[in-house]
Amino acid sequence: MTVRARAHGKIILAGEHAVVYGCPAIACPLEIGVKAGFERSGSALRLNVDGAEISGEIASPLAEAFRLLRAEAANLGVGGRLLAGSESPPGFGLGWSASFSLAASRALLGGGEAVENQALELAARLEQVFHGRASGIDLRTAASATPLRFRRTADGVEVISFQPEKPIHAVLAGQKPSLTRDMVEQVRQFRDQAPEEVERIFLAIAKLVPRAEAYFRLGLVDELGLTLTANHALLRKLKVSTPELDELTERALSAGAAGAKLTGAGGGGCIIAVASEERIPAIHSALEKQAPFVRSVRLGAAFAQPA
Repeated sequence: MTVRARAHGKIILAGEHAVVYGCPAIACPLEIGVKAGFERSGSALRLNVDGAEISGEIASPLAEAFRLLRAEAANLGVGGRLLAGSESPPGFGLGWSASFSLAASRALLGGGEAVENQALELAARLEQVFHGRASGIDLRTAASATPLRFRRTADGVEVISFQPEKPIHAVLAGQKPSLTRDMVEQVRQFRDQAPEEVERIFLAIAKLVPRAEAYFRLGLVDELGLTLTANHALLRKLKVSTPELDELTERALSAGAAGAKLTGAGGGGCIIAVASEERIPAIHSALEKQAPFVRSVRLGAAFAQPA
């Protein structure tokens, strides 16, 4: 018997990087994520990701995650083959590692609501392997059926889910992957070198978050777009954007987007551009000429849960 599971991808609408340091952020689950299947047998755990067998003997975050999964399977007294398939590209700021971690954990533990808390705990340990100092927002969003406001607190995390009045249409576009852990470390070093400057940027980002949430809840795409573009300008000051990401945002705006920004850690990955529904095809076409990954999505569409 094969246990099947999946987990959502995610975009951060506003607040990335600042969220690591206790500021709020708005995130939204995506229909595209990672699916997994666990074929139980008497053998030791094996892992196959997108058709490639993963070895625990090499030095990589995925190999380290496999070693953790293999140890967990041994503790549970189970073995077999765990297969994971990507619906979005890794390293593009769409929460691939959180999606993989949760989908793999759900499948290994048997799936269903009865094991969901255990799956989240295991997935959180896997996320630490991938990201080191992670805020936790990716995993919470991967497990969520709705958008959410997320904030780290002294006691843990504060998560408030909400359902917008109507979905917001958007286009995702990315050119090359990047590693979240590297970008988080880069921001940490910048903060150590220029603490007052970085704190001012974080404060400005934090002030945009409630505006983004309010506009998203009400489906006000033009106002939301202006907020996203302002957030992108602050992320540029934080030195996590790239010329390629800046060019993609400009292309989206020129094609009629209400606003655009990088989403996720930066240094590569994706931008997100929001627009009225009738403008989406033109934006999609304009970005296709520049980026190998382009996807039109609806933000705030309801999902079945657990995935």
